[in-house]
Amino acid sequence: MEKLDIDNVLEAQHIRKLISPHKNLVDFFDMLIKRVNIELNTEKVVHSMSIEDLNKSSPFISTDSEDEFELSEEELKFLEGINEKKNEDLFKSSDD
Repeated sequence: MEKLDIDNVLEAQHIRKLISPHKNLVDFFDMLIKRVNIELNTEKVVHSMSIEDLNKSSPFISTDSEDEFELSEEELKFLEGINEKKNEDLFKSSDD
């Protein structure tokens, strides 16, 4: 059950007083308040995975910032080639 907040009660009373000359608005406001109370106080079913299932289905992801990736020689050569290509392109555009 939701904790009762006195400020909300006072605000609802103030609104009811303001709209009191309009019976239809008061009726609507009362229905709205009842509906909101029902929604706030109704237990909702929460669909979630258990921690065990979550651990089984999720890969381990390290949060250690000092972890380094090890690249194969082939991957290193590929990256060096990309860097060389970028440098060549930079020199070509600055020569123009």
